[in-house]
Amino acid sequence: MSRHWQAAATHSLNYQWNWQHIQPAPGCQYLWTFSAAGRSQCDVPITLHPALRDEWYRAGDQVKRATFNGIWEAPAGIQLSGLYFYGDNGKATPQAGVDPLAISSGIPGQGTGGRLRADGTLVPRNSFDRPSIHRVDMRLQREFRMARHASIAGIFEVFNVFNRQNFNTFVINERSPIYRSPQVDKNVAYQPRVMQLGFRASF
Repeated sequence: MSRHWQAAATHSLNYQWNWQHIQPAPGCQYLWTFSAAGRSQCDVPITLHPALRDEWYRAGDQVKRATFNGIWEAPAGIQLSGLYFYGDNGKATPQAGVDPLAISSGIPGQGTGGRLRADGTLVPRNSFDRPSIHRVDMRLQREFRMARHASIAGIFEVFNVFNRQNFNTFVINERSPIYRSPQVDKNVAYQPRVMQLGFRASF
């Protein structure tokens, strides 16, 4: 702070891939199945439905993230600081809203299922791009000297200065009447503009 200001910026990239299901056990060429006698075996070729077949796929987690923060020591003991945050928020794979293979419900045609639609097509992976997060927070602070070793600082803070609408979760069931609608998230990162006053005493 030799020149009465300082700033820092960070940027990160994250990629993650998952396997569709547990790979065959060591020494097995195929997945485990059960014989008519109820014994497990792994020497029987299996043709999996496209919704279940072996494949690597990229997870929908956040890939890009960036922050910038700075502090400025203004005259008269005033300190102004701010933070900007960006996140691409990742992608999601919608649900078909049906379960034609009875994977989750045990009854064909019922349950929410996964990616397989009633017409046999598959919901593309990561086909729902969640809107990016943009957020600016600011703080204004002034310190007042009360005695030789005592002071009190008044603090005024604003979170989400531009009152941007940021969302984390969405309805991703294709058959829902509110498909793609955002849901309320009480995490502070997704809240509307908030202002607060405070003080800090030092002695």
